[in-house]
Amino acid sequence: MGDLFNIDLTAALTIVGGVVVYVSGELLSKSFIEPVYESHKTIGQIRFNRSYHAATIRTPNGESKEVSDKAREARTEQRVRLDR
Repeated sequence: MGDLFNIDLTAALTIVGGVVVYVSGELLSKSFIEPVYESHKTIGQIRFNRSYHAATIRTPNGESKEVSDKAREARTEQRVRLDR
């Protein structure tokens, strides 16, 4: 086995190893990290809507149609993301 073969083998294994690391990182990101991020994002939207519309929600007259629709939409979106 010549030196040229060893150099080529080392280069090929380095490239294959890099591709394996990249693909496994992308799979990890798409499988675990992004769903957690989206869940936290939706929870933040729900918290914002609740605090922004707190005066409307807590009045004796109840919620307005617009506020209840936004809250329902955010809760439904959260449920859908958690069910995936």
